[in-house]
Amino acid sequence: MYDSNPVKRGRLGSSTRVAAALALAGLLGGCHPDQKLSASADRQKQLYAYCMQCHQADGSGSKLAGAPNIGGLDAAYVELQLTKWKDGVRGAHPDDAEGLRMRPMVRTLKGADEFKEVAAYVASLSTVYAAPALYGDQDNGAKLYQASCASCHGAEGLGNVAMGSPRLAGRNDWYIVTQLHKFRSGVRGSDPRDAQGAMMRPMAMALPDEQAIRDVAVYLSQLKPKEM
Repeated sequence: MYDSNPVKRGRLGSSTRVAAALALAGLLGGCHPDQKLSASADRQKQLYAYCMQCHQADGSGSKLAGAPNIGGLDAAYVELQLTKWKDGVRGAHPDDAEGLRMRPMVRTLKGADEFKEVAAYVASLSTVYAAPALYGDQDNGAKLYQASCASCHGAEGLGNVAMGSPRLAGRNDWYIVTQLHKFRSGVRGSDPRDAQGAMMRPMAMALPDEQAIRDVAVYLSQLKPKEM
């Protein structure tokens, strides 16, 4: 029915126009924040598909592939390592078999933005504790760890983001042994651009023998921080 009151008629028209504008904005621009978060998570998972061939869908890794469990690692650390592989700071040594396999995988990602996405996804995964693959004295490993490693990686092995030191608690014992050998031999950490690796080399050398290396690795692989 036509309303003869021009003031009231104008108000109704204005309300209708506002409602129409809001509806149009929702159709054209508007993604709900939850939708945007979901889209981002989907994108991260898609990019991680390159990694799960070796590191598994849950980030639990594969000893056969030489791929450690990476679930729950700090995003900044993961992003830094991806950058190092891309730039040849890590994984370029001819004796680094696992690193040489990683470099072409990293190159499937298109630069810094995709590194960030993958790193965020890895950080969102839970740590999967693998069964021990090595034998070692955990008590001795604890003493050696506190003396040589805790100053950078933390008393509970949770790492230090500011120092670029990764979480070690719950990492595969065989992987820790492998990396310590690489640091000791110069396969890893000898590139002048690798500041964190340069700090690791003397710390790895401080472990007196193979048994000490294994003891530390076994201790760390089963270390579960109190807040977990």
